[in-house]
Amino acid sequence: MRLDHKYVYNTRRWRALRHRKLNNTPLCEVCQRKVATQVHHKVRFAAILQADIKEGIRIGFDYDQLQSICSECHKAEHESESQREMRAILKDL
Repeated sequence: MRLDHKYVYNTRRWRALRHRKLNNTPLCEVCQRKVATQVHHKVRFAAILQADIKEGIRIGFDYDQLQSICSECHKAEHESESQREMRAILKDL
């Protein structure tokens, strides 16, 4: 069986966890200036979910792996992750 990250995001459990994180940490944990409107996984659980469903789900719902973040910082975080991945791919060529 294969699951993707949407499995976690489409649950009541995730919505409650997200709400709790934003209530507990309303300021962006990256820039410390803006109100956080999103919750970011510090560990990319989607890739882990493909390799190990139980571990991916555990990380997906792990409060300690979450970061309250504003939309600008979240976008920058994902762009930098993509750039790191691309550099690693190109390095191996």
